[in-house]
Amino acid sequence: MKTISALLIGAVVLAEGGAGALTASRLHRGMADAQEQAATEQYAEAQASLDTAEGYLELGQWLPFVGEDSLKEVRARKAALQYWQGRYQDVLPAQAEPVAAVDESNVELQLVVANAAFRAGLANAKDRATAVQALNEAANGYAIVLKNNTWHEEAAHNYEYVVRLRDEIQ
Repeated sequence: MKTISALLIGAVVLAEGGAGALTASRLHRGMADAQEQAATEQYAEAQASLDTAEGYLELGQWLPFVGEDSLKEVRARKAALQYWQGRYQDVLPAQAEPVAAVDESNVELQLVVANAAFRAGLANAKDRATAVQALNEAANGYAIVLKNNTWHEEAAHNYEYVVRLRDEIQ
């Protein structure tokens, strides 16, 4: 009887491990599909793949390799899809400081929001004063990204570019 119980418990543990591995593999497949579709500018399909991956994240949050970091990555990629389609206002939160409104532990999402704020600000600039104001706001956004614990080279490059552009315009 003890042998049968041990075998049943072992089978249940292995089945749960298999289900977890299957969920993780589907998540990673969805992320890879989204990456491929975004690279080939199939944005609607990439959005659907990310939505599917996010659904698997909800199922697999208890797995050690799947969790909050993967959810942050999916959110950043969704925002990046909107950014690459030129829908900057959809990326920006409604707050006055859009980058500060984003969770500071999601550096990639903060960078996408800072990039969207830069593009939206320049698109709305009609004269020199509004352009300088937009560049100041963009520089502040990139500075917020750089103040995080994680160094981000692209944010540093963009910050330097925005500051130099602002100085040239002034």
